[in-house]
Amino acid sequence: MIVIAVDTIAHKLISEGIEPTFICSIERVHEVFEYFYADVEIPEKSIIVGPPVLDNRVFEISNEIIIPFREGISETSWLQKLLGLSSETAIPMGYSCANVAFSLGHYLGCNPIILVGQDLAYGNSEEETHAYGTKYDVLDEEINKTDDIEFTTGYYGKTVKTTKIWLQFKHWLENEINNLPITVINATEGGAKINFAKQLTLSDAVDTYCQIDIPDVNREIQKVPRYTIDKEYYLANLAGEINLYEEIKNKSGKYRKILSSITIGNNINSLLKLSEDFQLFIEGIIKQPLLLHNLQSVVMQYYWAYNGRLQIMDQEYIKQEIIEQQKLLGTIVEVIERILTILKAQLKHK
Repeated sequence: MIVIAVDTIAHKLISEGIEPTFICSIERVHEVFEYFYADVEIPEKSIIVGPPVLDNRVFEISNEIIIPFREGISETSWLQKLLGLSSETAIPMGYSCANVAFSLGHYLGCNPIILVGQDLAYGNSEEETHAYGTKYDVLDEEINKTDDIEFTTGYYGKTVKTTKIWLQFKHWLENEINNLPITVINATEGGAKINFAKQLTLSDAVDTYCQIDIPDVNREIQKVPRYTIDKEYYLANLAGEINLYEEIKNKSGKYRKILSSITIGNNINSLLKLSEDFQLFIEGIIKQPLLLHNLQSVVMQYYWAYNGRLQIMDQEYIKQEIIEQQKLLGTIVEVIERILTILKAQLKHK
């Protein structure tokens, strides 16, 4: 079998003589490295898998790494375009390292996928959240405490205690299993029931499905061509992005000046035309994937305020609209300036 582990359990597996083919992470916080990698000797053939937001130290401790982008988000589209990479460089990642592991299994063509340790619920007490022999044995108790207690149907049909976040992991898995033409076995033998997965004991799952020799996965991966990035193509795209954002920043500044000069007595038709132009301008901004990623929340706040007002062009409406547009433009300018600082540094250092 191909063993796809998550970072939490990697040390435990290795100490038991089980060398994972892949070890998956998702969280960008520095503690992931400190808790799960710093004191672990990663086997030579184990491959680290995780998105590019991981702490760099995680990638540096492994001979082989796979860095997928997160599928379905705007900054992935931007990076793929910038680097000239195909859409297949992204996979669904869900909300947890186990979700990443599941998607990796599907990406590799594994069928069936056998889930082990996907309890997604508490054990006999709220102190029992992970397998023993992991970092969670010594982490502060506060880490495992939560007020978001929920209940769900358990593996054996009884109600079990869980949390909102574990249910989120579970529902993501269920949605993927339901939509994929593969067999998924839940061999956890406890915890929450994962709908659409077939339930078997681990022993029965191994006896039934793990009967065919699998080639050395690490050796096979060595044969797979790497994605190549054309440096000149990348730098040209980067320069183009910088020029575009400079133009958007300058136009945002001009809009701010126009708004500052408006008086309530201005011609209503002129104000209407300016408002229409502003809406088109904002629509153009959020069509840029990187700007959408960084500005989505503030643009949504603007539209909530916009749609929440009575649409009558009186003095109060104009006053409030000017305030909201100024607020949004100020944020747009500040965000773009920060983005430009980073992109220009990249272009400078090549």
